[in-house]
Formats: sequence, C-alpha cells, structure tokens
Amino acid sequence: LDGATIAELQEVMEDEFPQLLRPYLDNVPRHLAEMDSAAAAGDMEALARPAHSLKSSSANVGAFKLSAIARDIESAAREGRETDAMVAHARFEPCLRQTTRQLDELIRRWWARSN
Repeated sequence: LDGATIAELQEVMEDEFPQLLRPYLDNVPRHLAEMDSAAAAGDMEALARPAHSLKSSSANVGAFKLSAIARDIESAAREGRETDAMVAHARFEPCLRQTTRQLDELIRRWWARSN
C-alpha cells in the first residue's frame, strides 16, 4: 500500500476512512471470482472486465501494485495475449491477499485508535 495515499485518505475522510475501504474489500471477492471463472474458461473479454474495475478501485485505495497487476491482466486480455493474461492472473491473488490483510489491519488499528 502506498503510505502517502493512505495518509491522504485518512486526512480527507477522517472518521469515514473505514467506510471508504469497506466497499472495496466487500467487492473484491466478487471481482476475483469473475476473473477466476473467466480465466478458467479462457474468456479474455470476460477476464478484462473485472480486471478493469480492480485496476481503478485498487489505485483509489493506494494499492498500486495490485492495480498494476490488474492493468497487466486487462491489457493482455484485451489484446488477446492469453498467456500473458494468465501469468498476470496468477500473480494477482497472492498480491490481493497481502493487500486485503494490510487494509483489514488499517481498519482494525483505526477503530482501536478511535475507540
């Protein structure tokens, strides 16, 4: 996670900071399931759609590494480079797990500090 982005979001959102992250964390599993299904079917068009959403939403919460992997998936899928899309897809979930753990920890610390 990008510390500067997180700090800016915390400053701007103040008490609403956790509510900013929660929708992202709640929607990620659906997008991941869509990507996994599309990848398993070899459907590049269907793979590009959730990758596009995750590219933007991940960047918005400071998860730039995850956003970059989603960008790689999206561009490879849209260009029909199936092997490249699958390689990027394989990198996505481990990065996602790390990112969600970090965001969950930020929320936990935020609530601990606020209460």
